[in-house]
Amino acid sequence: MIFPWTEKGQSETKDQSAVKEHVDYPAYPTRSISEVYDLTKILHQSLPRINNPVLLINSRIDGTVPLSHANKILAEIGSEKVEQFIIDESGHVITEDFGREVVFEVVHQFIQRNSK
Repeated sequence: MIFPWTEKGQSETKDQSAVKEHVDYPAYPTRSISEVYDLTKILHQSLPRINNPVLLINSRIDGTVPLSHANKILAEIGSEKVEQFIIDESGHVITEDFGREVVFEVVHQFIQRNSK
């Protein structure tokens, strides 16, 4: 039997005020699993064709997307200009968790350096 959905675990967001404000689905639809698989295949096929500057931002404690996935992307990406920023105090949703201001500043600086 295939279940149409699976329950989500606890949020890994450390900032509890952000958890209260986060809009979220109560469960994962299981039919999306094949869609994520297909999208991941397209992603890996497309990475070598990327030639614009790239900024990868990852959380060291992200339980949804492990840091090791960033290393795979770094190895496959075609751009000669790739920067990586790793944040320590954030869960998966780095734009809402602790350290988000640092992330915003890193993105701002990256855009400034690469928009000239």
